[in-house]
Amino acid sequence: MDPKKFQTYTLLLLTITLLFSACKKETYPLVWSELTTPTTANLNDIQFTDENTGYVAGGIKWQHGELLTTADAGQTWTSDTLSNNLLNSFSILNNQYHHLTGFNGRFLSKDQTVSPYWVSKFLPSNTELHAITYYDQNNGIAVGGGSFQIGIIYRFSTIDGQVDVQKEDVNHEMRDVCFINANEAIAVGYGAVFKTYDAGRTWEPKPIVGEFFLTVHFPTPLIGYAAGLTGTIIKTTDGGETWEKLRNGNKVFTKRKTIRDLYFTDQDKGYLVGDGGLLWITENGGNDWKRVALPEIQLNSIHVVDGIGHIAGENGRIFKFID
Repeated sequence: MDPKKFQTYTLLLLTITLLFSACKKETYPLVWSELTTPTTANLNDIQFTDENTGYVAGGIKWQHGELLTTADAGQTWTSDTLSNNLLNSFSILNNQYHHLTGFNGRFLSKDQTVSPYWVSKFLPSNTELHAITYYDQNNGIAVGGGSFQIGIIYRFSTIDGQVDVQKEDVNHEMRDVCFINANEAIAVGYGAVFKTYDAGRTWEPKPIVGEFFLTVHFPTPLIGYAAGLTGTIIKTTDGGETWEKLRNGNKVFTKRKTIRDLYFTDQDKGYLVGDGGLLWITENGGNDWKRVALPEIQLNSIHVVDGIGHIAGENGRIFKFID
């Protein structure tokens, strides 16, 4: 081989090797265990209100929606079939106000102080709802959609015990929503980040493109994070007005990682989960991430309370860790 060509190939190989080495994440010393559950359905959303009380929503599309509950830190679980279709997300306030959403526009709610039974509400559309959040018992937002360019945002307001529903159609499939304060919230989806300044009555798009965002979380009113299908991670420090990319999942030599959920316990300490057993942890606001080896399954949801974390995924699997 020509010496010059050989030198060029050697330098190219060395450059590629160094790039991939630089991309390799350090490991994080996290001790985890798997909890036994009574289901093999996909679990889409998990939340603990304290170290003992937890809820998980999931099910199987076109078959049933399931809600798992535990009162003993996940040692045992009770499974309730609440609908004939998949449940995707829920919101719980003060262990009293419960709201569930899912496939085919499913919306369920109950007030524990009034009745132990769930009430189903028919919405103006049967579009799949992917996420729901309530700021207080009177104000909530749900988002959903499908086929990338069909999106929907609902605003729920309770007046004199009656739920008023406002529906807005958007040209982006919407996947997650997070309140910042009583009036401001961020909704994310296919190539879209929207912000509301009036509790969901109107929405303003922000100039963010290049990712199908699946999750958003604000640990403080100013600092928030979002991530998505190719592994792009963005951060805001001004309440969602502007965003910077911490990781570009579409960049050459950057390995694509589907991130399905993220959760920050403060402005610096955060966790994210996704496909292939993905679990990354940051301690410096997303500048660096360390990995934890979990079984290579799809992980859909993570929630951390007082240093105790839980992760829900496919096939009815739940993992617990202490950090």
